[in-house]
Amino acid sequence: MKTTLQSLISLACASFALAPLTALADVPAATPVAAAATPKAADNVQGKISSIDTAAKTITVTSHHGANTSTFAWDDATKILKTSEGALSDVKVGDTVRAYGAATPEAPTLTASHILIEPAITAGKHKTGPKSGFHRNHVEGVIATTTPTLTLTTPGGVTVTVTTTAETKVESVTAAAPSDLSAGVTVQARLKTAATPPVAATITIVPAHARRTANAK
Repeated sequence: MKTTLQSLISLACASFALAPLTALADVPAATPVAAAATPKAADNVQGKISSIDTAAKTITVTSHHGANTSTFAWDDATKILKTSEGALSDVKVGDTVRAYGAATPEAPTLTASHILIEPAITAGKHKTGPKSGFHRNHVEGVIATTTPTLTLTTPGGVTVTVTTTAETKVESVTAAAPSDLSAGVTVQARLKTAATPPVAATITIVPAHARRTANAK
């Protein structure tokens, strides 16, 4: 009887000793906390200039609906451009253009809703190959002929026939200066850094009704 009682006491003590270990085993492992994502500057900003600080070289713009504001800066490397409305007669052989509309690379043809004539200073690096110059919503290249057919040659060497209609809009981009920037002017900025505030690679003054993103690639 004494031996049985001692055995029961030993088993009870062992159970109490194992209980904390069993309880710890039931506790789920802590879920690692994900690191916060570093915010990135938007690639493009568009709106009406609400304020400008020429000493600090910063601009604050308000979106077209007035719901959002964005502040960015410019430096000596920032290209400042302005867009003005034109006509099809302004398109000349040798002009660098972007023709916006429905493109058929296999043809290759494009029905243009909008043609943007660009100065050489906006030209960038292009990928090589036959599809170079073809983008989701536009084709870019150099005007090869204007009559009887409007054609452009892409950086990849492809000649594209551009069809126009009475509704096709033409705009020209020319060089501008910081003095052209003022409150009330509508601008599109392509940002190059995620600093605070981000610095613009290009700032383009556009007609107030414009909604297209400038310098889109």
